[in-house]
Amino acid sequence: KPVQTGLLPPHGGSVSGEVSDGEKVASACGARNYLGKHCLKALEIPQEQASGTNTATQLPKVSTLFGWREAVSPHLAVQREGRAVSDKEILRAIEKEHLHVHDLASSSDASGGGLILVEIAGGPL
Repeated sequence: KPVQTGLLPPHGGSVSGEVSDGEKVASACGARNYLGKHCLKALEIPQEQASGTNTATQLPKVSTLFGWREAVSPHLAVQREGRAVSDKEILRAIEKEHLHVHDLASSSDASGGGLILVEIAGGPL
């Protein structure tokens, strides 16, 4: 899920104990949820303290690349919180993830390579 609004602190760290969509997906498929730098900034997590959520070096892997705290449409979240990103930035980040997954799959015992599902507005792509 490259873009998410309604980000919550990792590992159920919100007051209510709720978790973000990315963490739910990661839990369901036995993966670790990777938070991109943009998400870490939204959650005010220093990058050096993000090792638990920011080191996805094995497959399967769930990545939330860009995020905002408020659970509203992305354009409204940007108006309220700032940190706008362009379509080109999102595409570059997805391409980088694709290469990373390919490299991980190639260096592991996975015979079929890697599979990437990208969730966009309305569901997976």
